[in-house]
Amino acid sequence: MHHNDSPRTMEVVAQPQARLTRDARAHERWVVAIVGLASFMTVTSGTMVNVALPPIGDHFGVDAGALGWLVSIYLLTFGVAMPFHGRLGDRFGERRIYLGGMVLFVIGAALAGLAFAFPMLVIARCIQGLGAGAITSLGMAMVARIVPPERRGRTMGIIATAVSAGTAIGPTLGGIITQLIAWRMVFLFAAMLAAVIPLAARYLPPPLLHQQVRIDWLGGIAVAAAVSGVLLAFTSLQRQGGLTGVVITAAIVGLVGTVLTIHRQQTVASPFIDRALLANRRYVLLALVGFLTMNGGMGVIVIAPFLYTNVNGLPSGQVGLALLPQALVVVLLAGTAGRLADRWNPFILIIPGLLISCATVLFLSSVAIGWPAAAFSAVTMFLGLGQALVNAPLMTVLTRTIPARIYGVGLGIFNMLFFVGTSLGAAVATALLESRAGTGRALLPFYIGAEDFTEYSDALLFGTVAFALAALAAFAASRARAPRTELSAGSPEPRTAD
Repeated sequence: MHHNDSPRTMEVVAQPQARLTRDARAHERWVVAIVGLASFMTVTSGTMVNVALPPIGDHFGVDAGALGWLVSIYLLTFGVAMPFHGRLGDRFGERRIYLGGMVLFVIGAALAGLAFAFPMLVIARCIQGLGAGAITSLGMAMVARIVPPERRGRTMGIIATAVSAGTAIGPTLGGIITQLIAWRMVFLFAAMLAAVIPLAARYLPPPLLHQQVRIDWLGGIAVAAAVSGVLLAFTSLQRQGGLTGVVITAAIVGLVGTVLTIHRQQTVASPFIDRALLANRRYVLLALVGFLTMNGGMGVIVIAPFLYTNVNGLPSGQVGLALLPQALVVVLLAGTAGRLADRWNPFILIIPGLLISCATVLFLSSVAIGWPAAAFSAVTMFLGLGQALVNAPLMTVLTRTIPARIYGVGLGIFNMLFFVGTSLGAAVATALLESRAGTGRALLPFYIGAEDFTEYSDALLFGTVAFALAALAAFAASRARAPRTELSAGSPEPRTAD
């Protein structure tokens, strides 16, 4: 009697299955490459602009205060847009919103490169920030949806490498472009992302058909007010160095927005921030880890250039080279950390990474102030090691924690807090640097660095505290019960829209 499960039949069945697996893996690689490249372009564009600010000011005849708005408006729209794009992605599909964000980013970059007046340049940066928010918040969501959990760490490592590479080469590339060509090419370089849009339209996964849930737009406005107020207060405090009218007004707007957000969360049936996120203790703790990690990291990134210039006397061109080793370590090791996160519990990497970062910043704060620039820069490579151990594993465990139906808003809120942490870390570190200048006495009782520059020790001390708190939050997250998500990549998916 003939049996359907004969070796011949099984071989025939296995061939199309193997082909489907190969096709799925190839499609997966295309998506990761597109998201990685878009993330690289977004980060590179943001870091290049700071180098181009002086020639932009000379061209339009504006002062440093006005130039600061080119940075502030980008940060504001970027930070506010992320949770909105995430919520819209969950409602209408990540692919549509992501493609729209890419188009906005390219339009904004092109308009900035062609700007004939300074107000037009500011508006163009606003458009660019709105698009960048979608690229940042939804790229990870799409990757998490199509990549199985057992390979997700590797892909997060690839994207973390792209982001780190953009951070590392952005200032140098911006300086070269500005010096050899023109400041406009800094923006037109970002507009080259347009070449990726056709590939994104072809390969990005189609949207899932989710339940039609009404979006709480008033709650979204409250979140926007809270985030924009806080970001504007921090950036203005950093730039103006005191409690000016702008700082106080922005802080009030942020406080009112926060209160209204809490009210909407408690009274609306379907609030803007899904209640499943706030009820997820592990998610809340991981968001806190991301926030505190950026507090500590930005404290070093912002203070180090001042230290290299004022303590070591380096010219501006060499300051960029002194900052490069830390970023290169992250670039080289992020992929390895991601692959290890697939094999091990990610917290085995995250917690030691935060402790290494904490110990490194403490060493810099207590011992290395006044060291030669090369020696100080060499020590920061250990901070790069700590960051590499944290970045991809943190995103890996985060995507395993968020229910798939709300990947967009979950990652959008996380990235928003990541962003706010960046602004807070920079503002607090610079405020400490200015307020402690001339005191001649470090806050650390065991400080043995240069006596004339104790304010740098005090500014870096903030990073030490932030990393220590992040390590405690990561340990608590590792002990929190991991929720069961409704859909993991690699499991049967619901129908997709055409």
